[in-house]
Amino acid sequence: MKTIPLICAPAALLPVLLAVPLGAPAQTIDTTAMREVTAALAHDSLRGRDTGTAGERAAARIIAEALARLALEPAHPGGFVAPLPLLRVRMDTTSRVVVGTGADSAMFQAGLHFFMRSAGRDALRSFAGPAVLVADDATPPDSLRDVVVVTIQPPGEAQRARTRAWIRAGVRGVIVLVPSASQFAALRDGADGWLTSDARVDEPVWQPDLPILFAGPSLSAALLDGLDRPLRLSGPLPLERSVDARLQFAIESITSANIAGVLRGSDPVLRHEFVVLTAHYDHLGVGPALGTDSVYNGFSDNAAGVAMLLAIADALRPAPPSRSVLFLFPSGEERGLLGSSAWVADPPVPLERVTAALNLDAGAPPAPPVRWRVAGDTGSVAVRGAAAVVRALGWTADVTGANANSDHWPFLDRGIPTVFLVPGREWEGLDEAGRDRLFARWDRYHRPDDEWHPEYPFSGLARYAALALEITRRLAARAR
Repeated sequence: MKTIPLICAPAALLPVLLAVPLGAPAQTIDTTAMREVTAALAHDSLRGRDTGTAGERAAARIIAEALARLALEPAHPGGFVAPLPLLRVRMDTTSRVVVGTGADSAMFQAGLHFFMRSAGRDALRSFAGPAVLVADDATPPDSLRDVVVVTIQPPGEAQRARTRAWIRAGVRGVIVLVPSASQFAALRDGADGWLTSDARVDEPVWQPDLPILFAGPSLSAALLDGLDRPLRLSGPLPLERSVDARLQFAIESITSANIAGVLRGSDPVLRHEFVVLTAHYDHLGVGPALGTDSVYNGFSDNAAGVAMLLAIADALRPAPPSRSVLFLFPSGEERGLLGSSAWVADPPVPLERVTAALNLDAGAPPAPPVRWRVAGDTGSVAVRGAAAVVRALGWTADVTGANANSDHWPFLDRGIPTVFLVPGREWEGLDEAGRDRLFARWDRYHRPDDEWHPEYPFSGLARYAALALEITRRLAARAR
């Protein structure tokens, strides 16, 4: 790959931006290569790179060939590309839930009265037991063995800990009540099937190993019938009725892939430790049309992230940092963090040797940002180090917690110091009106017109990559 001067900052800022506080030689970001990579990955011929499709396999070949040209080491025993076995699952409409109260019972139909949004392999089963209503906040699990938990609100951000607690307690299944018809319809939209890992990945947010059903108004009313309102729960409340969920699934095996390469560190001892950089390469495939266009090309999400990782690898090659850097391109992010969850469940390097991780999946800013969100465990060495780099460059770092919305999450969930670096909406040299115009022109998140365009301004993406490069140097240096 050719290297050209960084073009994202005015001349006065270039010495600051390219200053390397850790002592490594300054290098630049190859925006020409980023244009080529994003154009290839976002091309219509790849049909939106949906997980497990021919277009995604073509994208995997493009990335693996780029890693080979960069002379990185394959991270997996079989090479750069590691198979990712998945299951395509759909709940059959013959599935039923029977709610019984003594001699009486009522039957409810899948799709019409309830649905399942996602589930891990071990959750693809029927379940039955007495129904127990629990509050939305944490509930001591010791009294919940062999029951069907009924909860009033979707688990939301607390889902991870609560789902694991329910599994440990021996809960048989969960029913989330959605008594609003409009809310039920909105949640059900597009929930007619999902992908999940064909292995155990312990991912309770996107692939819970516990069957969780969402109940519409009729089923919700049957479960709560006879209770006084408003409900005030001081603990688990037996509903004096049984639930028998007779679930049938159509299951198809498919294969996707994770891709990874390693730049070996320069220190003979620390080269056995790893900083992992992630950027997923899948997108949404072909979906609802916008005009005549139904291909969701995914230029900004996340061909841009892939291009940044390859540019960072190219920039680090002449003077590798002390620790090794592993460049991971997971698939299945759009389908529930499938690739990254499977990778941390069965990594090609021991997780205890992964000292930090950095995720790039926040879109392509159309101008150089001066404000950044640094998300993760706010007390970790990775977040503190990343924020220090941002501030040393004269920009604003907003340090926040992280959500389960991208590939940083499985690493955080395993206790690895991890950063999700997100560019803010404050851009250099632009007032609010100018920012709004530029955002309106180029923001196409999860739309068919998120396409590569020759006029797209790469200055913001170059700065994003340059900042991630400096953070990587910081995390992979000798000192912690």
